[in-house]
Amino acid sequence: MGNWGGAPPWVYKQREASMASSYESQISTLNFRIKQLETENAELKLKLAEITAKYEECRKLSEDNKARKSKTSGK
Repeated sequence: MGNWGGAPPWVYKQREASMASSYESQISTLNFRIKQLETENAELKLKLAEITAKYEECRKLSEDNKARKSKTSGK
């Protein structure tokens, strides 16, 4: 009864426990990788903000220099 393939019940219990352990390990590994990627994403967002701020600063300086040159060349 309930003994498919002639294997004793403990074989199925052992297989279920092994599969559960494997899935738990995979879940743990994936959760760890998600945390790593979230950290990397946050760091990249900060780097992007820093580079964008520097770009905006350079763009403003360039516009200011162009405005100054046009004022001095117009005299």
